[in-house]
Amino acid sequence: GGQGKTQLALEYCHRAKDKRFKAIFWVDATSEISLRKSFRTIAERIKPPEVIIEDDSGVDLVLEKLGEWPEPWLMIFDNYDDPKSFNNLQEYMAGEDGCFLVTTRHADTDAMTDPENVIELPGLDQRSALDLLFQQSQIKETETNIGEGRRIVERLGFHPLAITQGGSYMKLRKIKLHDFM
Repeated sequence: GGQGKTQLALEYCHRAKDKRFKAIFWVDATSEISLRKSFRTIAERIKPPEVIIEDDSGVDLVLEKLGEWPEPWLMIFDNYDDPKSFNNLQEYMAGEDGCFLVTTRHADTDAMTDPENVIELPGLDQRSALDLLFQQSQIKETETNIGEGRRIVERLGFHPLAITQGGSYMKLRKIKLHDFM
């Protein structure tokens, strides 16, 4: 978490909209319940006016409509971080003219696609992580602070979001680097 997977997916959507895809659908894949709720929301937007969506009919309607969709589309499954809670995500992927983008923390979902389609987001390098920490915390970069900063960014896994939050917290609470850990 905190690598910017969702932000990267959003940026891709902004760039691909109207250029590559004529429709983009965003699905909260945190759990199967949230996924089904997202499908129901999509179903309400794409259904004919006379159709009434019942409990689980939203999933079926979306899968049916996407199978018939006349133009290229993209569906993002965001935060598929717990594949053990529901491992049947591929059952929600249908349609020949569509593409799927899955954001996840788990490498075991790599099996869902070909290896060349997997994008890994490593953490920041140490210098960039330290720069971000000092920028967010507005703490002066001294020899002592660099040593403490290294411990902090390493502990935070070099994750940009975690470093941003940690630095902002230090600034807000006026916490020194050596007190943060």
